[in-house]
Amino acid sequence: MAVTDITSRPARFSMAEAAAYPTVAIAAWRFLIAAADLQPGERVLVHGGAGGVGSMAVQIAKVRGAHVLATASAGNHDYLREIGADETIDYRSIRFEDVAKDIDVVVDTVGGETTVRSAAVLRDGGRLVTLVGTVRPRSALRAESSVLQRLPGIFNEAWPMSRH
Repeated sequence: MAVTDITSRPARFSMAEAAAYPTVAIAAWRFLIAAADLQPGERVLVHGGAGGVGSMAVQIAKVRGAHVLATASAGNHDYLREIGADETIDYRSIRFEDVAKDIDVVVDTVGGETTVRSAAVLRDGGRLVTLVGTVRPRSALRAESSVLQRLPGIFNEAWPMSRH
């Protein structure tokens, strides 16, 4: 590695934070690009957009030419717009399903009920990628969501969704 390839730690980061920061970028890249195969022009919903992986997912999706929606508390909306979010959703005051429609890729950094509810916003052929929780067969989730009952297959790292 050349000395010119090395950069200084940002002053506001501790050594531990600086060392960990590439981890969130690698995770966001892995889920958006390697698993979901994000393409230019697609619509992406990032849950937890102001968090570590979420903020990197917002930036990567924007650079890849996606239309980016992100959930976060209202206090983080200016930050999300600064890093590339086209639309922000305050998860404390509105259900994301009421705003997000025809989404190609959902990146879920929250888990739980958010994962289950996310299936409803995907277009046919959309992909749901979760970074949290245990991946379970769709049959185990049937009691949790009537939407999931209509979606065939098994949930994997990237879950292709079809309503046919």
